[in-house]
Amino acid sequence: MGDRANIVIQSNGERVYLYGHWMGHEMPAIAQRALQRRQRWDDASYLARIVFCEMINGHEKEETGFGISTGLTDNERPICILDIDNQMVTFEQDPRRDWIKEPCIGKTFPFAQFTEINPEWESLNAA
Repeated sequence: MGDRANIVIQSNGERVYLYGHWMGHEMPAIAQRALQRRQRWDDASYLARIVFCEMINGHEKEETGFGISTGLTDNERPICILDIDNQMVTFEQDPRRDWIKEPCIGKTFPFAQFTEINPEWESLNAA
């Protein structure tokens, strides 16, 4: 059991997956809080670190619950893509999980707009 989700940092056609085992319900808000700092939006490695620090805040010494990879591991939610090159947040379908039918899949927001919206899944689905 869990509430698995990923935030992806995408740049130059490459992806880094930031995984949270118990925080899928929080992933859009985590991405939003990281972007609200308005730092390093154009630097994939720094933004990845900023997002991951936001994810693990308060859990830094735990052995499990979080991960970083170059491929999608486990997931139960739409995938939150932070596209550095285009400065966009997009929600993508997990190709292995066709049962995920959230209305936010395919929605795209400029970074600046995403920092201002309600990041709850229900609100994203209605946007």
